Amino acid sequence: MYVDHDDAGTGASNGALALHPRFEPGTQAPDGQTYDFVSGRLSTQDKFEFTYGSYAARLKLPEGATGSGLWPAWWSLGSDIDNGKPWPQCGEVDVMENVGEPWTNVSLHGPEYNGDTPIHQRQHFEGMDPADWHVYRVDWNAEGFTFFVDEREIYRITKQQMQQNGWSWVFDDPQFMILNFALGGTYPSGVNGVTEPYLGIPQETVDKVAAGGVRYLVDWVRVEQQ
Repeated sequence: MYVDHDDAGTGASNGALALHPRFEPGTQAPDGQTYDFVSGRLSTQDKFEFTYGSYAARLKLPEGATGSGLWPAWWSLGSDIDNGKPWPQCGEVDVMENVGEPWTNVSLHGPEYNGDTPIHQRQHFEGMDPADWHVYRVDWNAEGFTFFVDEREIYRITKQQMQQNGWSWVFDDPQFMILNFALGGTYPSGVNGVTEPYLGIPQETVDKVAAGGVRYLVDWVRVEQQ
């Protein structure tokens, strides 16, 4: 897993945690498959979980949100995913996703709303620099979710609204948090239209990763509960 501590002028008070992919063609993974990219993922599964509260992270997007096909994310999953409630029945909350465009999105995934979920909202930074540090936060309670970027509310969805639309509410159980840095795939390809040399990853981005300088930086992660 490629995760390290980056001290060099990151803009984080005590340095930043860096998730950075590498281009290593032919890497054999534990599943027996071979891959050309290796990246990093942090998870609190079986270490820390919570039900309701406010969770936030101060993040800096790689390549100033211009590396098409790079897919950094900040999200949470229902803790019962491996205990009788597989995805998407366990519930997923995407607090921040970026695919190398000058916007991020939030979304919820559950039994009737997953993959190309209708519970989804993009935000375009509105005069802010996507390359700067930003705080991505969600407030979660028994009535619903409210999402923020730098204290600016960008999306609100309630349990009542979901149920009125025929969507199951599966968010009263503990969740754990994930920070990961994916590359390419169906979602980025659906945005940028790229299929070669890799699905969702143009050659320009491959070259950037191969050069070794692509970083997704994390200053801090916080959970507040009353």
